Amino acid sequence: MQEHRGSPRVWIGLAVRRYPLGFFMLASRNLLLVLVLVLVAALAVTGYSLYREKKQPDGVEISVGKNGLSIKEK
Repeated sequence: MQEHRGSPRVWIGLAVRRYPLGFFMLASRNLLLVLVLVLVAALAVTGYSLYREKKQPDGVEISVGKNGLSIKEK
């Protein structure tokens, strides 16, 4: 059976000869590291926004607008 130059088996063979297996392992390890860092950053941003939301001061809000003075209890 003769393989054509465009077949997937030929391209995989060329890739393996050109890049050793260690290259693919290193690339997948780097990809995993990037995914973990992105997830940690997203978790940190979410945690900080929740912290800021909870930290809103309790008490009274006084504002002056078109309708005059308004006082709201929080």
